[in-house]
Amino acid sequence: MKLLFALCLMLTIALGINISDAHAMSSLSVSPLTYRTTLKKNTTQKGFIDVSNPGYESRIVNVSVQAFRYIDNDGTIQFYTDNQISEGVVPDLDSFKLGPRDAIRMYFVVNGKKLPSGDVYAAILFQSTSTKTSAVTQSLRVGTLLSIVNGTPSERKAEITSVNAPFIQVGTQIRATFTVKNTGNPKKSTGFYPEVTLRLWPDGREKTQSSRLVFAGLSRTTDVAYTNVGFGFHKLSVTHEGNTKSTWVFTAEPVWFAIGIILIAVSVLEYLLWLRRKGRNTKKKAKK
Repeated sequence: MKLLFALCLMLTIALGINISDAHAMSSLSVSPLTYRTTLKKNTTQKGFIDVSNPGYESRIVNVSVQAFRYIDNDGTIQFYTDNQISEGVVPDLDSFKLGPRDAIRMYFVVNGKKLPSGDVYAAILFQSTSTKTSAVTQSLRVGTLLSIVNGTPSERKAEITSVNAPFIQVGTQIRATFTVKNTGNPKKSTGFYPEVTLRLWPDGREKTQSSRLVFAGLSRTTDVAYTNVGFGFHKLSVTHEGNTKSTWVFTAEPVWFAIGIILIAVSVLEYLLWLRRKGRNTKKKAKK
């Protein structure tokens, strides 16, 4: 029985290793994950993507180009075929082979003459298969998302709908999120990265930050962080084109929170003791 158990355990471990190795061998890594650019009217631009194979066997990589869009407020992405996108974004390779631990720099051209005018969103996607004929593993598609402003941008309208943060934050950093809704007409615009102004009171720090890509009619939430924040109450305000939302945060380092809790506990205990003494005095007066 002990021998049987040991054999089963070894088989399970071996299968686990094989499954993990197969998963690793079917994956690719790409850089950059996003590519943003602005094209003047009827111009072209060249870019590149580094693709690497972290696995232990050779892979055949197929390249494709599709348009993409977000379809809900959670950032669910949808890829779809668009002939103008395919003609306007041209990789220099349709497919290539990567050996184990191998990498390649693949170039592509963005052609403003062939792309739609305005805000254009495309993806260069890579999908690999094993070079072994007996292998059936196939990787998920990975790729680079391209955000292109081709000539004059599309209609851009947005508003801040909320700013959220835990009211009490331990440490010297404030973490928060803000949500932006693209109020543009989906028939006239696609998406863009609304720029917001962040202000922190009372220290007066101000900075600009781009939100996540948000498509017309949808909302996206973006993270915010302020470091080296002092003890006390702070007001964080987020503004976009005159529309402002704010939230309050109280921050303190751990030692101050510990001191505060001790002071509160002592105050509560003192108050309870005072009530008890007051009750006894009241009873004594009643007996007299």
